[in-house]
Amino acid sequence: MAIHILATWVSKILPSSYYLPAAVLLCLLYTLQFIANGRKNPRDRDMHGRVVLLTGAFTPLGLTIMQELAQRGAQIIALTPSLVDPTIEGLVSAIREVTSNDLVYAEECDITSPASIRAFCKQFLATTASGPSSSIPGAPKDPPRLDAIVLAHEYTHIGAGWGRNKTVRAMEENTRLEGGLASFLLISLLLPCLIKAPSDRDIRIVNVVNPLYAASVPTYVPPILPPKSSETKDGQSQPPAEPTESKSSFYDQLEKLSLASVSSLEGHRSLRSILLVRHLQRVLDALVSQSNKPVLDTNKEAEVISVKKQTSSNITAVTVAPGFSRVQTVGPYLRARKESEGYSTIGFFIYAISYPIICLFAKHSSGAAQTVLYTLFAPTPRSRVTEAEPKAKDDIKDFIKAEAIPRIQGGLLYRECAPTQLPGRGVALLETEGIGRAVWEEMERGVEVWERSEGEVLKELAQEVEKEAKDT
Repeated sequence: MAIHILATWVSKILPSSYYLPAAVLLCLLYTLQFIANGRKNPRDRDMHGRVVLLTGAFTPLGLTIMQELAQRGAQIIALTPSLVDPTIEGLVSAIREVTSNDLVYAEECDITSPASIRAFCKQFLATTASGPSSSIPGAPKDPPRLDAIVLAHEYTHIGAGWGRNKTVRAMEENTRLEGGLASFLLISLLLPCLIKAPSDRDIRIVNVVNPLYAASVPTYVPPILPPKSSETKDGQSQPPAEPTESKSSFYDQLEKLSLASVSSLEGHRSLRSILLVRHLQRVLDALVSQSNKPVLDTNKEAEVISVKKQTSSNITAVTVAPGFSRVQTVGPYLRARKESEGYSTIGFFIYAISYPIICLFAKHSSGAAQTVLYTLFAPTPRSRVTEAEPKAKDDIKDFIKAEAIPRIQGGLLYRECAPTQLPGRGVALLETEGIGRAVWEEMERGVEVWERSEGEVLKELAQEVEKEAKDT
C-alpha cells in the first residue's frame, strides 16, 4: 500500500518523461559524494591485546576511530578534560555496548594544561604491565604497554572565514599553538616508555592534522636556531636570555600571526606538525642505527664498539591529513559549531542552508577516519605479512603479490590512504634535517614558556582566592 502511494505521489510531481534525467542526476550526485569521501581503508588488523592512546577522542572523528578500534578488540585509553561530564560516561558505555568491548576507558587529561598532561603521564608510567619481570623480586619493572598513540585533537579547524577582531584572532592562535605544544609534550613524556618496549613490538604514532598545509608552504619561514650556550662573542660568554624576553617575544609572535589569513595560520599549524613528526622519525631511527656490541681482541678483553645497523625503528611516526570534514572543518570555518570560539547564529543558518552542497563535497566522519585507520592497520617495513616462503611454482605469484603490499613508511604524510608529497618547496622543507631540528627546539622553548605562563596564572588565581577568603 505504501509503495503504491509513493508511486502515485512521484508520478504527480515528476512526469514519466523526466525519469531518465532524474536517474542520471541522482547517479551523478551519488558519484560526486562518493568521490568527495575519498578512498576507503583497504586494510584490516586484529587489535586484540593492543593498547591505543587517543586524544580528541570525543570529537566526531575521535568517536569514529574509537568505535572502529573497539570493534577489532583494542584496549582504548580516551583522554578527556574532565570525567565529571555525564556525556562522556554515556558515550563510553554506548561504545562498549555496541562493540561488545569492555576495554574502552576514559582518562582525565586536559590537553590545554601542561600540568594535567604531566600528571596523566606520571600516573600512566607508574602502572606496570604484566610481564616476565613482574614475578621476579627485585627485577626492573616492565613499562606499561602502549601500541599506538593517535593525536586527533589538532584536526578541528580553528578560525572563521570572516571577522578581523585582533583579540579573537590572538586567542585562536594561542589555541593553535597550545594544541601543537600538547602533542609535543605528550610524545616527549611517553617516548621513554615506547623506546623501552620490546624491539619486535609494532608501535605507531599518528598525528592528525588539518588539510590546509599546502597554503603555508610558499610563505613558511623556518624557525632560527638560537646560538648555543658555548658560543662566545669578543672572547666573553653571553649570558642566557631572560625568561621575560622569551615570553614577550612569544606574545609578540601571537600578535603578528593574528593579522594573517585563517588559511595561512591553519596551514602553518599543520605544516609545523608535519615537520615535527618527520624529525621525530629521524630521531627514532637514529636511536636504533647505533648499537653497542662487545668484541673480543687478542688479549681476550671485552671492548665495546659502535656498530651500525641497517634497520629502522619499530616505532613508526606518521602524519595524516584526513581532508575536509563537514563537522570539524566546514562547521568551525562558518562559525556554525557551538563548541567553537565566536559561535555565530548567522554562520549556523548559512551552514544549514548550504548543507546539501556541503554533503556533496565534504567528508563525513567515517570518510575522514579512513586514512587514520589505514596508517594503524597497514604493515610497516618491519612487519611480516607472510611467514611461509613459496615452496612451489604455484605459490610464487601469491608470494610476489604479498611482497608488493604497500607498507607504512615513518615520517611521511598520508592522505587518501596513500603517502603524499608537500607541494613546491615543501619537499625541501621536509627533507632538511636542520629545519626539523629547529622546529623541535622551538617546541621545546614553547613548552617552557607555556608551563611558566600557566604557573603564573595559577599563582594569581590562588592569590585572588586567598584575598576573597580574607575579605569574607
